[in-house]
Amino acid sequence: LHRVDRRQRQMCIRDSTYNAQTKFWELVIPVTYRIGVFDGSAPLTSDKGTTVMVGHVNWDNGAAAPMSAITACKLGDDVYTTDRDGVLTEWAVTQIVPDVPQTELSSRWNLEDKTGKRQLLMATCHGTYNATTSRWSYTQNFVVIAEPKHK
Repeated sequence: LHRVDRRQRQMCIRDSTYNAQTKFWELVIPVTYRIGVFDGSAPLTSDKGTTVMVGHVNWDNGAAAPMSAITACKLGDDVYTTDRDGVLTEWAVTQIVPDVPQTELSSRWNLEDKTGKRQLLMATCHGTYNATTSRWSYTQNFVVIAEPKHK
């Protein structure tokens, strides 16, 4: 779960839930093989604001899930998205932040910006592996920001 400190919003695939212990709304990330667009963010078809895409970094068995690809991004890399109508947008990676605490994602970026500079924010889980338990612990987000190549 990626924590956000905003009012309840839905992802295009699943709802968010309120965690009474942390007092944060948590985006429920879609099933492992899907990448979700936070519907509180600017739509992919927008010419302004931030579109937020999130997804799991790996499958239950530890194999890489589709969103894990962002962890290999380098500044200047190309990223391609298509909207529901199949319209392709080409983006260029402008920022990589590999260690954002999950509780700080929405305090570092306005995830609901629909009027500012056009950008794509992609986030997935990031954490540490415990060899004793053979399990990952995810307390951070790996975030990649990209801007449209053609305006």
